[in-house]
Amino acid sequence: MGSRYLTDLATVIRNAGLTVYEENGWTTRARSSGGFNSPDPCAIIVHHTASSASRQADVNYMCYNSSDRPIANLLLDREGAVTIMAAGATNTNGKGGPLGPLSLDNANSRVIGIEAANNGVDEPWPKVQQNNYQILVRALCKAYSIPTTNVYSHYEWAPTRKIDPAGPSRWQDNPSTKPWIMDKFRTELVYVPPTDGGSSTASKDDLRSVLNEGQAFGAGANPDFQGKPWAETNYNMANNVNGIYNNVVLYDLPKKIDDIQAQVNSLVNLVAGLSRMVQSGRSAGST
Repeated sequence: MGSRYLTDLATVIRNAGLTVYEENGWTTRARSSGGFNSPDPCAIIVHHTASSASRQADVNYMCYNSSDRPIANLLLDREGAVTIMAAGATNTNGKGGPLGPLSLDNANSRVIGIEAANNGVDEPWPKVQQNNYQILVRALCKAYSIPTTNVYSHYEWAPTRKIDPAGPSRWQDNPSTKPWIMDKFRTELVYVPPTDGGSSTASKDDLRSVLNEGQAFGAGANPDFQGKPWAETNYNMANNVNGIYNNVVLYDLPKKIDDIQAQVNSLVNLVAGLSRMVQSGRSAGST
């Protein structure tokens, strides 16, 4: 039985500036395996509810009425508020994988599961809900030392049976049931778009963690990776990103908004590529 319950979730999420509801019994609620086994949780998987119900109706289903209860740790409603439903491990993800640090069919006991209210067909995602999805996930990554590269969609975990999250949002501009492009979602976790037309901001710690992880998979970083076809390219990518990071974030050399924006846009594209290479590197390094 896992013994780690995330009983500080309410504090973590409120400190991120989000409205929080606490469902009765959440601090001790978990699946049959109990809490997480420390140092887990090691990842976050994002979902949509595939329902048009009210917040409380969704909560009631996930906490009390489903035979697979509890369904998730958190519910993000259409107004951008978060309901905490369980502090322990939950039955959010089902069979899937392997993916990143998660072995085959072994996500439920190791990840934080977030359900977000959306019908999953063609319902546009409200801007406040999109913004708060990012704020929520970013806060959880920071609080529980989860790399942003370990943030996945349900679709990525189980691509043969799931599509979520899906639908019209800034991470998927195609209509209807197209899954979100998670490279965009993950990149935004370390890149905060401007909301007022001003310059963009980025978390130094989060950007540095991505760069460090990428370089750890680079040529020469580990003798086991020597000669791998992806290693040198990945190392060079990390160094290119590192140069932009130093100019934009550490030394603040360019002062013009346009110059900063252009470099940050390049950083976004490079980090997305680096993230994909890190995932590829994990797969190659395990063979």
